[in-house]
Amino acid sequence: MFKYIIKIILFLTPLLLILVFPFFVYVYGREFTSLKEAIKLQKGNSSVLFLPAYDQKVKAFKTLSIASRNPEIIILGSSRVYTFQSSLFKPDIDFYNAGGIGGFAQDFTDLMIRMPKNSRLKVIIAGIDQRLVNPTFVTLGERDNKQNPPEDISLTDRLNNFLAGGWILPYQDYFSGKFSLSQLIRQHRETQNIGISALIDEMGFRSDGSLTRGRTLKNPDQIKEVITEKVNNIFTPTMGMYQYNTGISEEGIKLIEEFLLLAHERDIYIVGFTSPYASEIYDKLLSLNNQYTPTMFEIPKRLEILFKKYGYHFYGLDDVRSYGSSDDELIDQDHITEKGAARLLLYVAEHDKIINRYTDIDQLKNLIR
Repeated sequence: MFKYIIKIILFLTPLLLILVFPFFVYVYGREFTSLKEAIKLQKGNSSVLFLPAYDQKVKAFKTLSIASRNPEIIILGSSRVYTFQSSLFKPDIDFYNAGGIGGFAQDFTDLMIRMPKNSRLKVIIAGIDQRLVNPTFVTLGERDNKQNPPEDISLTDRLNNFLAGGWILPYQDYFSGKFSLSQLIRQHRETQNIGISALIDEMGFRSDGSLTRGRTLKNPDQIKEVITEKVNNIFTPTMGMYQYNTGISEEGIKLIEEFLLLAHERDIYIVGFTSPYASEIYDKLLSLNNQYTPTMFEIPKRLEILFKKYGYHFYGLDDVRSYGSSDDELIDQDHITEKGAARLLLYVAEHDKIINRYTDIDQLKNLIR
C-alpha cells in the first residue's frame, strides 16, 4: 500500500509542479476574485478597475452590479457602448454603464425580467447593434445565455475553470511577453485592481461600469490601419456582424418589443440608437449596392416605428458622421472613443427632452471641443 501511494505521489508531482506557476499568476492577478467581491471592492474604492484576463463573465458582472448599485439611469448594449461614463451626466445622477448586457436581443428582455421590484431605474439608453435583428445571429443569443448565465461566479467555479484548462493561458501570455513576474508582483502591491488585464494593462471596468483601455489604446495610425483592414475584408466569415442580411429577423424584433413593453409597464423611459460604424465601413457597405443594402435603411426605420409605438425615441446612427462625429473619434472600426461617446450623447440630449434633463449640454459641448 505504501509503495502504491509513493507511486501516485511521484506520478502527480510533475503535474502539480506544472500548475504552480499559473496558480501563482491567478492569485497575484486576483483572477480568483468572485464577482460580488469585486463589486464590493469597487463600491469601497472607486479607483479599482476590474477585468480578469481568463474568465471575464462581463454580463454576469454587470447584472450583479445593477442589482447592487440600483442606479437611476443605465446604458445597455454590446462592447460598443463601453465608453459612456457617469461624468457625461449631471453630478447628482446615478448612472451605470451596463454595456455587455445587450450583445444579443434576448439580453434586453432578460434584464427587465430580472429587475427587482424596488428598482430605482427611470431611464435606459439602448445601443442596438445592427446584428441583433440579423436572422443568422439572433439564434445565437439563447445559446449564449445558457453558456454565460448572469449569475455570480464563485471561487469554486474559478478553480474549476482553472483546472479545466485555464491554467494553460498564463503560460501563453508569459512566454508571449504580455507580462513579467516582477511587473505582476509590483502592480499587485501598488494597486487594488482586479484581474491581469486591469493590473498589467490598466484596462478594465471602472466603478461606473465604463471601460478604460489603458495601455491597450491604439494610436491614430494604428486605428486607420485597423479600419482599412476591416473594409478590405468586410464580407469574410470573421466580419459577419457587418452582413445586414437580406431581411430583418422578426424574432429579433419581437425580443426587442418585449423589452420595450416590460419597460413601459414599469414606467421606465427608453431611448435607443443604432451603434455607429466608421464612415469607411458604412461607405463600403453602401457602395456594394447588393441584396443587403436595403436592410441598412430598413433596420433604423423599423426600430424607430417600434420605439414610437411605446412613446420612446430611436435614432439611426449607423454612420459615425450622422451625429457630427468622424473616424477620428473611434477606437477601431465600430467602437467610439470617450469623446465620441460625449458627442453622441450630446446629439441625443439635444433631440430628446428626457435625456436632456439628465445632462448638462454646456458641459458636453466643452468635452468635445
